[in-house]
Amino acid sequence: MAITISRASLSDADAIAEFLHTCWDDTYGSFLSAETLSTIASEWHSPELLRGQITDPRIVFLVARTDVSLAGVATAKRSRDEEMLTVLRLYVLSGHQRRGIGTELLKTALAASPKTRRVELEVAEGNPHGLSFWIKQGFRASGRSHAQAGNTAIPLITMERTVPA
Repeated sequence: MAITISRASLSDADAIAEFLHTCWDDTYGSFLSAETLSTIASEWHSPELLRGQITDPRIVFLVARTDVSLAGVATAKRSRDEEMLTVLRLYVLSGHQRRGIGTELLKTALAASPKTRRVELEVAEGNPHGLSFWIKQGFRASGRSHAQAGNTAIPLITMERTVPA
């Protein structure tokens, strides 16, 4: 099955919101409550928020598609000087994982940000597949933080890597 990667468009926002809801249920449903997942869907993945990110010139918002549906999504934000790229999200549906889609989404985000010298991100401590993916991509843990979703604090591992000039 062929996968194409392109910039997200405003008309993609509703499908991306549904995609993210599915990915979060699959990835985090074992340790986050349904209420917390619902809060995240409405606050972090609303179509309105996604449309704002899609149109933000500092954000690289990518979708990976099969012939019939979304298979992956990546969002990364460039710093004002464009030397740092913060990966805000990178998800691939479980049925499409381990096919290189996540790697291609990351490479495409980096190619769209040629001045980038450092990349940073946060991954949930309870997401071992995500942590493994980022380590394979050359990232190393650089700290800890948390994200607040309603009344739930989600422990995060901060990771980073440099980008060769």
